[in-house]
Amino acid sequence: MIGSGIGITPIRALLEGTPFEPGNATVILRGHNEAGLYLGEEILELCRRRGATLFHLTGPRTTGKQGWLPESAFRSGHRLASYAPDIADADVYICGPSAWARSVISEARAAGVREPQLHYERFDW
Repeated sequence: MIGSGIGITPIRALLEGTPFEPGNATVILRGHNEAGLYLGEEILELCRRRGATLFHLTGPRTTGKQGWLPESAFRSGHRLASYAPDIADADVYICGPSAWARSVISEARAAGVREPQLHYERFDW
């Protein structure tokens, strides 16, 4: 589950209602800074209770194909599979602004995620 901006809100709902075993879910919250990780404390608590792995990725975005990552993560060689190594075998839920979501979707496809496994909502102002 990957959310950015207001797209973090549906991640909270997914954590509450999606059936998964402890250790079988990864949540990535993306924001420009910690204040942009909406519902961060609630999601942290839900991840603790449900046994999901949580990553907070903050900082300005890089440009180019991997434009969804913070610049620091991209320069360190991180990719989507760095956070979810088994992503090709997973259902992937992406919620966030259109340009950002397109970057995540593109990287998920490149990592082997098939179309039926991709679920996304784009949120724009």
